[in-house]
Amino acid sequence: MPVKVTCSTCEKTLNVPDTARGKAIRCPGCQSRIAVPGDSAEPAKAAKPKPKKAPKPADSEMILASLDFRKAEDKNARICSKCGFDMKYVPEEETECPECGYDGAIGGQGAKARKKAMKGPDPADFYPGLFSNAKNFVFKNITLAWRTMAYTLVSLLLSLFFCFAYLWITQWPPRIFLALCGIVCLMIIPGWLWILDVEIIKLTLERKDKFKKLNFDFFLSSAMGFAFAIWCLLAAVPIVLLPTVLGYFFVNRMGGRSEVVFPICCAIGVLPTIWFFPVVMAHMSMVVQYKGWMIWEIVPIAARNFKPLCLWFLWFMVTNIPAIAGIATIAIVYGNDLISIVEIMESNAAITREEFYRQENPNTKKKGQAAVVLPKLADKREVSLQPAIVPSVILAVMCLFNGFTCMFLMRINGLFTYYFKNSLNLI
Repeated sequence: MPVKVTCSTCEKTLNVPDTARGKAIRCPGCQSRIAVPGDSAEPAKAAKPKPKKAPKPADSEMILASLDFRKAEDKNARICSKCGFDMKYVPEEETECPECGYDGAIGGQGAKARKKAMKGPDPADFYPGLFSNAKNFVFKNITLAWRTMAYTLVSLLLSLFFCFAYLWITQWPPRIFLALCGIVCLMIIPGWLWILDVEIIKLTLERKDKFKKLNFDFFLSSAMGFAFAIWCLLAAVPIVLLPTVLGYFFVNRMGGRSEVVFPICCAIGVLPTIWFFPVVMAHMSMVVQYKGWMIWEIVPIAARNFKPLCLWFLWFMVTNIPAIAGIATIAIVYGNDLISIVEIMESNAAITREEFYRQENPNTKKKGQAAVVLPKLADKREVSLQPAIVPSVILAVMCLFNGFTCMFLMRINGLFTYYFKNSLNLI
């Protein structure tokens, strides 16, 4: 008869054949040894299983590795995956980290970080705040603006004085000296403005907005004024010459009025020269300046920077409205009177020189020769200087605004050089 045996490990009941009495078998379920009783009256006892060894305590690293931290993630927190910067105060639509520039949306460097990595500042930053920057610069250096006004006014008055003395004095050696003195004094105005423009550009490139000290040098300013005159001869005159030649053709072939056509043609030639002048001064502020003297180098560079140059030219025209109006008033209203004064004084000076020559070289009759009859000299005309008073006052008033407007434009020129230095091909 089969013997029923219960496994003490898995408690499974097995039917064991009678021939297995007194023997031990293995449980097909848990492989434990089961002892089969020998006597049919003795209850079957299962063999005791061997005690299992206690598991070793788990390592702390294995415990941490087995944990699932995804369940502990804060979905509302915004942390840069590259540098760990807390982006909770950054707008949700911006995915670029302001600390390291990593953009998690694209998995790389963001657009702002790429702009910062560019060589030099962003040219788009030139336009916002341009007026306030230039205005604040003038007020921070207002003493220099007053000094510029004083230098311009004194130089202009000295030039007018030497000009009048040149016309009043009749003999040539003193006239040459007076003319030279007048030119030297007049050259101080563009020379000082040239130096000031270069220094303001350098100050702007250093990201500063106030001069510690800037001295005035009479002879250096006059020398730079002659440099400006040479630049005008090499660069500006060829540009002005083309419309002037067209104006000459129009006057002689078409019968136009020369007193109207020639000023208009000259103005047409001067305007483009003023337009690209910031490019010239940008190169003149560098150590290597040769590009500023080459018009064929300047024109292509100016064409690449058309928009900022147009903005500079607009500010030039707006800030110089008083100066343009003053010059136009002098030329239109008092121009003929001033020319008449010069012609009369030159004529009187020529008569005086001839009288002096005849006194020094009397016409004595030599033996055997007929007396030489000299022509009668013309009478000297009276000169009225009253028409020159108002133009002189207008020029003096123009000088009162000169320092402020020039420094305002020079600061814009400096900002233009700073933001567009890559496209200016500076050396």
